[in-house]
Amino acid sequence: MLAPDQYPESFRTLGQWLDTAQADDAEIDLEPSFLAVRWQALDGTWDTRCFARAELTRMSELARSQRTHQLGQPAGEWTVCLRALGQDLAAEGIEISTIRLEEAGFRVSGRREGLYFNEWYSLEGLLERNMARRTDRVLDALRSPLSVKGAGWRRLLGLATS
Repeated sequence: MLAPDQYPESFRTLGQWLDTAQADDAEIDLEPSFLAVRWQALDGTWDTRCFARAELTRMSELARSQRTHQLGQPAGEWTVCLRALGQDLAAEGIEISTIRLEEAGFRVSGRREGLYFNEWYSLEGLLERNMARRTDRVLDALRSPLSVKGAGWRRLLGLATS
């Protein structure tokens, strides 16, 4: 079973795969030793694939090695939404059983602190939180002493030393 701290990267990787597969709908079941994904293609057909944790790790490492920008590459909808969902669920300490695309969001079931958990996360909310996190990453990079070289930028970002 994936640990909550593994959700963001594992779900990002799964989202990249779903984007590449051009999935129109999907259901994800977390089993003790693998993730089972059932997705609907644009032509309406359904298919299933299982991913072992080691396979997700290899896929993630390959994707990371192909990134050319420190802030990441533009991502597809599945990638962005599943990563943001993974970040939210990891922060809440949820043990996930199932994720299903439902209406304009994801229905997540599992356990939190030993109790049954079943909540809906809107796609709009996930996209907003993703944008806020991305903005924070950009600002952190700009504030980095390695990227802020000019006195004007340091003053603008409140990093100037008198």
